[in-house]
Amino acid sequence: MVQIGTHNGTFHCDEALGCYLLQKTDCFKGSEVVRSRDQGVLKDLDIVIDVGGVYDPSECLISAGAPLCP
Repeated sequence: MVQIGTHNGTFHCDEALGCYLLQKTDCFKGSEVVRSRDQGVLKDLDIVIDVGGVYDPSECLISAGAPLCP
């Protein structure tokens, strides 16, 4: 099963919207959302959004708090 990772804890609308929009795509339709901040859990997921302040599309790591330019 395809899995989307996002942070656990306090709910924010950015990760909810991100997960919803991903699940509307062919690649992530029917995917499971895994909520965790444990890198051991997140490293094996198909995409991780809004965790860790990292933006690296080549690794499917996308966080709103990450700088987009070096």
